[in-house]
Amino acid sequence: MDQLTGAAQYELSDHLGNVRIGLMEESSTMTFDASMEQEKASEEEQYFLNMDSRHQDVLNNHTAGGSHAAKLNPVDPWRPHTIGPAITLEVSPGDTVRMEVFTKYGQGTGGNTEVVTAVTSAIAAAFGHVSPIVEYSGLEDAFSEAFAAGAAIPTAGSSDVPRAYLQYIIFDREMRMARHGYQMVSRQALGSWEKLALEVPVREIGYIYIYVANESRANVELFFDDMEVQLIDAPVTGANDYYPFGLAMKGRSYSSEPYRFGYQGQFAEMDEETGWNAFELRMYEPVIGRWMATDPYGQFHSPYLGMGNN
Repeated sequence: MDQLTGAAQYELSDHLGNVRIGLMEESSTMTFDASMEQEKASEEEQYFLNMDSRHQDVLNNHTAGGSHAAKLNPVDPWRPHTIGPAITLEVSPGDTVRMEVFTKYGQGTGGNTEVVTAVTSAIAAAFGHVSPIVEYSGLEDAFSEAFAAGAAIPTAGSSDVPRAYLQYIIFDREMRMARHGYQMVSRQALGSWEKLALEVPVREIGYIYIYVANESRANVELFFDDMEVQLIDAPVTGANDYYPFGLAMKGRSYSSEPYRFGYQGQFAEMDEETGWNAFELRMYEPVIGRWMATDPYGQFHSPYLGMGNN
């Protein structure tokens, strides 16, 4: 049973007892909201980064009964902000991520600032907030390379519309950018609220980073409000294919949560420190198909022989 949702979990095993697929009774949905309202700051800042762009302005607020929104103006002499609310989530194949935000601006033209430094710093901080997967300097290097190549920078929009957007970037576990997508702000946001929305089916094991930005050189006050991100977990929690002696195949195995009993089911518990399988009496190394201690029963001609060599 899943400890968070209480949903039942199932295992599909092959004829040798190896767990090949883990399934949940039903998919679950987690919703993260950034209303930007001051009274919800402590709750929203647990998940969202760059919330210091919060600005009190009743006329430029989208939340019913609210008074705050994220204000992004890179050339503001007092409170310059290029990157607005951002969130990082761990994802697995089969997940779906939905995101939306409302935006509005007064007047101005297109153009862009030098956004690379701001984006790489914000992304590195966001990933560090999730888990220390790599050192901070390594994160900045990875993102600097991606942005220098131009792979993650949205193409220019209309020349008379601020260069602002909602964007997501997906990375694998090795911090290689897998893909990205975005929706640009349009003329519809001039003086009235425009909804930006994206839906992403996930194919990778890794992380998704979602953020809003305004890169305009012109002195444009642009607002984002009521950002919502939904993570819909796939019912498949893990899948594994094995080599003959039990080594999980790289690129054909994944798990969205820690699981100890994949190889030969409940008979072998994975030791996280050594990577060996712990059976009742001794440890097993699937790379070479051998036991790491002698067989106390002497079943085969070699006391280290694994699985009868069959």
